[in-house]
Amino acid sequence: IGLAKLFEKHVSARWKLGQRLDGNQKKFTWCSTRLIQVSRTDPITSFFVEQLLDEVLVPLKASPEERIRCLIGIFANLVDAEKKKLKVILSLKSVLADCVRQIMSIVTEMKQDKENK
Repeated sequence: IGLAKLFEKHVSARWKLGQRLDGNQKKFTWCSTRLIQVSRTDPITSFFVEQLLDEVLVPLKASPEERIRCLIGIFANLVDAEKKKLKVILSLKSVLADCVRQIMSIVTEMKQDKENK
């Protein structure tokens, strides 16, 4: 959590505003790389890093524009191996979101069918 908070304070706060990083702030861009690297160790750690991604690095509560700026900034500062891992994390999150939508749709249909009987 400490790395993510450092990153949020010194890097993502500026990226959300569309600002460039100065020399001192650029020193903290390694935090996202390290978090992505750590996510490969085991499933529990990977899940934890995904939560940090949503809550700190690219907060869900931020506007879509701010989230995009943060994602672009993170992606631009990763080496190829970590870029691939980030793509996998994001695609798995997308698949999971689609599954949840499908389940919710089925539940809604079942409720409607039950009410129509």
